[in-house]
Amino acid sequence: MLSFTVHTLRLFRPLPLRVAVIYCPPGPARLFLDHLTTWLPHFRSCEIPTLILGDFIPTKDPSSSSASRLHSGIGGAAAGKKNRTWKNLKQILALERALPWQLNDPSYFNIDAPPSCKPAKKYSDISGLPASYTDPQTKLRFATIEEFNYIRMLPTDVITGYLALRKATSIVP
Repeated sequence: MLSFTVHTLRLFRPLPLRVAVIYCPPGPARLFLDHLTTWLPHFRSCEIPTLILGDFIPTKDPSSSSASRLHSGIGGAAAGKKNRTWKNLKQILALERALPWQLNDPSYFNIDAPPSCKPAKKYSDISGLPASYTDPQTKLRFATIEEFNYIRMLPTDVITGYLALRKATSIVP
């Protein structure tokens, strides 16, 4: 049994990536580091780039073998691979435009969300404050008694205008 908890997530678009979030409850750091170093080769064996996140406990003995293996990282310069190069925004946008995007791929503009389970918030037609009340005669929403008195003095064409602004379908008789 591991001395820490791991949650993993695999992303497929725009590039495949594996994310692991590690939580280590308070306890002996040595046990955590030993378990972590036996668990890390699982991620090294895969060809998918991996991002490991967590609040790792610092060790008092940086010369220990488990601490040096932990802080050496996965991939990058420590593993003898080429260092990552920084790209500016213009380069990143050009690379994203060159990717083979499909029409049905999710983006920030076409993400569809299901309707909310919570009821819609109601705001006063007069002040815009959160409204707890609705006038039964005019169907206008109000938050305070002053707004109610103001609504009762309004002519029907103004009330109809308020309801049209809210796109309410009820018509004042």
